[in-house]
Amino acid sequence: MPLYEPEAPPFELVKRESWGAVPADPHPPTSWLPMNGGVVIHCLDKGHVAADAHSNCFERVRLLQKADMTAPGVERLPAEPDISHSYLVCAHGVVFEGRGALVRPFANEPIPGGNMRYYSVCALIGIQDAPSHALIGAVNGLNTYLAGLEGHFAAGAELRPWNSASGSPGAGLRQAIESGSLVLPQRTEEEK
Repeated sequence: MPLYEPEAPPFELVKRESWGAVPADPHPPTSWLPMNGGVVIHCLDKGHVAADAHSNCFERVRLLQKADMTAPGVERLPAEPDISHSYLVCAHGVVFEGRGALVRPFANEPIPGGNMRYYSVCALIGIQDAPSHALIGAVNGLNTYLAGLEGHFAAGAELRPWNSASGSPGAGLRQAIESGSLVLPQRTEEEK
């Protein structure tokens, strides 16, 4: 286990092999300094709704990976070699490992430096859905985990909502950020 990864995250984590991820063809994490940024929160578009049964969340993550690996990216580059997000969180309060903590995401442009300075966390709800208490708790646990990583892979102090034409991450998640229900722990001077 790498030095900068905490022993046990404070949330239920479904690792890539457990949700059935297609093996990635990852590119190295060049220019990947989330300590200078933080976390960007996303959600799915209005064609999606939060899954009623947790078993459906696994299929949704697999379909998102397949879509990212077959469609050109937001920068009109060829399809991505993996799922675009660092982590995905379902309404049942479970975190799915996307690219994880060691690989730069590909979901945060056109935020300036978005993919170089931020983790990408996608809530598996549509823009019209209100986030569940379980989802809020899991995202907060994930944010604490990311802020607690050591060195260059620790998330900085910014928690930002994605800002896109689709409306992501939706009014409910934006309100949770603005009200302080969704938080990213502030790092002390010694931790910076």
